[in-house]
Amino acid sequence: LLFLSKFQPEKLKIHPQLIHNIHKDGSKQAILQSLIRCGELLEIRICATGVEQPEEWMWLESAGIFCFQGNLFSKYDKNGYLKIFWPESNEFIEC
Repeated sequence: LLFLSKFQPEKLKIHPQLIHNIHKDGSKQAILQSLIRCGELLEIRICATGVEQPEEWMWLESAGIFCFQGNLFSKYDKNGYLKIFWPESNEFIEC
């Protein structure tokens, strides 16, 4: 935390261990919500790394994170080529 006050980075990456199953773990949620609030106050963008499950992504997005990395969005195929994915919503929005 002292590092954040001295250097104020543009972005803070959250380790995959904190992201894994965050939608099921109240203590992880509390920690990340505190980091999100701190990031907002210091104008630091929070980036979630290691997002693998749609439920993790949905929880993170609803908590206010909009920067994601992980196998849910991209992974390498057997030939070493990067494939990019974007999860689709099953919801219909009426205008």
